This record gives sequence, structure tokens and C-alpha cells, in this order.
Amino acid sequence: MLIDVFVEHLGNNDGMLVRDDYNFLIQRYNLCVRFCALVDSHAIPERAAERLKKGYADRIIRRGCNMDLTAEKKRLEREYGTIK
Repeated sequence: MLIDVFVEHLGNNDGMLVRDDYNFLIQRYNLCVRFCALVDSHAIPERAAERLKKGYADRIIRRGCNMDLTAEKKRLEREYGTIK
């Protein structure tokens, strides 16, 4: 997903990637990693976990949406129980 976003960005910007854009994309990637680790810390069925991770990647990395890690942790705990 991250590579796809980089390729799309480069294609839209005449092959240029400035430091700020790179840093923004890497910050989004790192946030997505934290969300995926949150999923892994709960006893979530494998298919549901993969769907969640793909959804996070799409929203956070591809679309640049802001998501609240604490709110998502609470939602997962309500839906799937406490951390394993």
C-alpha cells in the first residue's frame, strides 16, 4: 500500500517527492503500524483482523484520514473483549 501511494504521488508530481511529503507518508505508515499492532493484541478472528488492517491501511495511508488510536482501542475492546 505504501509503495502504491508513493508511486501515485510521484506520478502526480512529475516524479518529485519533497521531504515534507515523504515525512507525511511515513508518519501515516507508522500510525497504521500502530493500529495493526492494536489488532494483533486482541483475540480477533483472522479474517476480521485482516479486514481491519486493510481498512486501516486504506483510510490512514491511502486516504490520509485521521484516526484516534485510543477510541479504536475502546471500540475493539467492546467488540472483541480485552487485550489477549
